[in-house]
Amino acid sequence: MSWYEGLGVSFVRARDWYLYDRRGNRYVDYCQAGGRAILGHRVRGLSTAVKNEISRGVWTAVDDPWVHRVTGAVRRLLASAGFHDLRSVILVEDVRTIPAALDTAGGDDGRPRVLLWRPFCRCDQWDGADVLVPVVPWPFPDQPVPACALTEAGASFLASLGQVRSVVPFVGAGMVRACAALATAPARESLEARAVPVPPGYVANGQYLVAAGAEPRLCSLGSLDPVPYAEGAWRDVRTRALASGMVFPVRPEGPFVVPPQLSVKETDALRRFRRDA
Repeated sequence: MSWYEGLGVSFVRARDWYLYDRRGNRYVDYCQAGGRAILGHRVRGLSTAVKNEISRGVWTAVDDPWVHRVTGAVRRLLASAGFHDLRSVILVEDVRTIPAALDTAGGDDGRPRVLLWRPFCRCDQWDGADVLVPVVPWPFPDQPVPACALTEAGASFLASLGQVRSVVPFVGAGMVRACAALATAPARESLEARAVPVPPGYVANGQYLVAAGAEPRLCSLGSLDPVPYAEGAWRDVRTRALASGMVFPVRPEGPFVVPPQLSVKETDALRRFRRDA
């Protein structure tokens, strides 16, 4: 399921943190492809990197240095976030293999703790993690998923998954460029400092709004992919938000990914949602 499916609107263009429909209407994107568009829908230099590889004519996965280039870029990205002693970094073809492997990893005592790493998030979210699954800021649907071991237990678990042996060159180029852009992105002011309205039942965490009762899910493996829409009230909330020029996440618990800049009009629209909620 797409992050934007079921809204009844066809988005034909995206730029920065905005989506545009066929009539030219602009919407603030609080979903941002599940956080993969945290740097905007057009990361500077990414299109050029991808086009350069496409122009070489190799559009299929091949055994080449791209696996090592991508894992190296992921290492540098995590190092920029303070994780300097990674035991290993691998690429998995399908993220669903990770929870499937966890189910066979023994009881809770022997099962490694696997968490999602989101940029611009509160650092203590990852205390005690064995494996981090970074959200790479490029919302391409068929890219491999990086996984990083912080402990020996995590490294053993990743070794059981197996490494992707080849990457489509233009996909690899996009991942490398996206990681580099995120690693050098400037720090962002917290939502509290920006006085961003926080709807009832939600809390601010870095650049995210998450349901208070579900805050740990911000970094849980289940947050990686979209899930079916919530029935009833949340669907109505998303529809009303769309009429006010806002695209809300698929799930009510979020996360809402808040753009680094909001106009007065956009902030007022979010404030009205907070009041109506």
